[in-house]
Amino acid sequence: MTCSNSYAWYPMPRPKPLVQVAILLDTSNSMDGLIEQAKSQLWKIANDLAYCSRRGERPVLQVALYEYGNNGLSPGENYVRQALPFTTHLDEVSETLFSLRTHGGYEYCGAVIKDALNGLAWSPRRDVYKVIFIAGNEPFTQGPVYFRDALAQAVRMGIIVNPIYCGAYAEGVRTQWQDGAIAGRGAYMTIDSDIPVVVDPTPYDVEIGRLGSELNETYVPYGIQGRKGYQLQTSVDQLAASRESAGALAERSIYKAAAPAQAWDAVSHVASGKMKVGDLKRHDLPAPLQSKSDPELDAYFRDQQARRAALRSRLEELKKSREDFLARKQREQAGAPMSLDQAVLKAIREQAGRLQFKFGGAR
Repeated sequence: MTCSNSYAWYPMPRPKPLVQVAILLDTSNSMDGLIEQAKSQLWKIANDLAYCSRRGERPVLQVALYEYGNNGLSPGENYVRQALPFTTHLDEVSETLFSLRTHGGYEYCGAVIKDALNGLAWSPRRDVYKVIFIAGNEPFTQGPVYFRDALAQAVRMGIIVNPIYCGAYAEGVRTQWQDGAIAGRGAYMTIDSDIPVVVDPTPYDVEIGRLGSELNETYVPYGIQGRKGYQLQTSVDQLAASRESAGALAERSIYKAAAPAQAWDAVSHVASGKMKVGDLKRHDLPAPLQSKSDPELDAYFRDQQARRAALRSRLEELKKSREDFLARKQREQAGAPMSLDQAVLKAIREQAGRLQFKFGGAR
């Protein structure tokens, strides 16, 4: 009697590329300019990561936010606060940035780095771009946590630490921000945090902003969380529109074209097959849709999905034209002081590039 066993072999699915970014901001009195730059330039930084790819696949982007050096924070926590854990919902990051307020205090770089290392859900995978950006203007050595111990832990965890000193290059070297970059295997950068925040306007900004608003109309909020999510999306659009230049809203609109599906959006769930129209509870839909039959609702969702795809395609075309225009402007402004977004994007492209992430045009 012959007995044979056969086993089917199925390859494990390859995990999606992942990028984890922790932003640590000094919110002491002198840092109002830094916070203003972060508010205006978040979407520009997010776009570079949202549109990059590895092996032809766009990454999952997770961002966390810490503040430190603020007298309004707890002395028992070394004047450090986790404002937001890792999230893929950058609307939450933007809303949190706009809620930050500066107040004089004690800036402990080692303490906030250690807190971010221990307080965030960092991936153990070696192929993940894991990075901390810490910005401030006081000596890197202050506080009860020795910065070299915190940075040694970061290296063991495969996390790059990039110190951004807000001030003169030589002063940042003297106060050991450069030493922090060396120990954290990152890049030492200096910025002028007092540069007025001006996003260069382009001929494409108005149309991009309009298309971004139209994109909102293709979403169908479902349930209580849907209503909250849609309201937050609209609120963050208004925050971007409140900046002095139309460029901030354009960057925000471009990001929405590449953003992952919203967990609260019924159109995305039906299109992906996670939900069927017949399973939707009518009272959880917006009032104008509650009386529609299943076939009518299905047709409406298909229309919104098609409209969304067309808007995203057009936004990606305009993104390329806008980037070309800004690249020409950037060449004309060579030698100007570096701003927060330029410092961050330069480091991201160099470091993520070593992990085979590919980026588009100049930023």
